[in-house]
Amino acid sequence: MDIRNTQLLERVLARYGRPEGHVIECHGTLTDRYDFVQFAVYVDRLQIALRRVLVEVGAFHFLFVLRPDGRQASIERIVRDVEGANRRIRAALGEPYAKTSIGVPFRDLSEEEEEWVEDALKTFFHYWMREPA
Repeated sequence: MDIRNTQLLERVLARYGRPEGHVIECHGTLTDRYDFVQFAVYVDRLQIALRRVLVEVGAFHFLFVLRPDGRQASIERIVRDVEGANRRIRAALGEPYAKTSIGVPFRDLSEEEEEWVEDALKTFFHYWMREPA
């Protein structure tokens, strides 16, 4: 699945988007039943809140914001909260994941983060975008 496919994103926004947001919670994804994902669908963006534990580093609460942007969807990653030692986080992952970066949007996603977004989107499409039989 191409996570930057504007057409797929626009289908989600057209079907579930609300000006005030339409929140859909998902306990478990297709690849990890321990994931907790919350989708908030607005008319102009899809927000994916994801809690991810990175072993021996910390627990992170991420917000990924997807917006149609011409031919490709733009994606921002925002660290919303971090549980763990800041020194260990900086050493393992760098400043963009440190507690000082909470609330700061980043557009450069790692391959791993792109996989997380893809997994969340696949789960969303599997459960909520199926066409009626």
